[in-house]
Amino acid sequence: MLAVCSHVAIAGEDQYQSEAQGAIREELTAAQLKSSCSLMASMAESDISKRPFAIASCDNDFSVPDGLSFSDMKTFKHDGNNYVCGVVSGKTELSRIGARFIYSASDKAITFKYSKYPLLYSGHDKFYKTAVVIQTNQYRIEHDQYCK
Repeated sequence: MLAVCSHVAIAGEDQYQSEAQGAIREELTAAQLKSSCSLMASMAESDISKRPFAIASCDNDFSVPDGLSFSDMKTFKHDGNNYVCGVVSGKTELSRIGARFIYSASDKAITFKYSKYPLLYSGHDKFYKTAVVIQTNQYRIEHDQYCK
């Protein structure tokens, strides 16, 4: 009986983890479709001043067709809701990128903490750096609440 119960629990975790992977693929694909990489790269060819922004733009988003790998995935249950916490890794147009994530199965929400924020850091305004701090703090709050 114990073996059957643990098998059902593991199957439930696999379901939530598969669901999280699908939702993350969709989210990262949507972000990639909005990317300005190709536009900025073509502008940088004729205007050298656009080069730093083009590099940041092309190194900002996951290139989903190049593949994603998921690791350290664990499912947690809090107040009747399931959360999947883990890491997604992949490539940008220029290099590697990763993100820690929290997926809420009840409302399908995803919170990311990226390994880098080149596009936000390319802005010289304090607003962009504040945006990174806010995203990081939001991830930490949710991680402390749902991933333990």
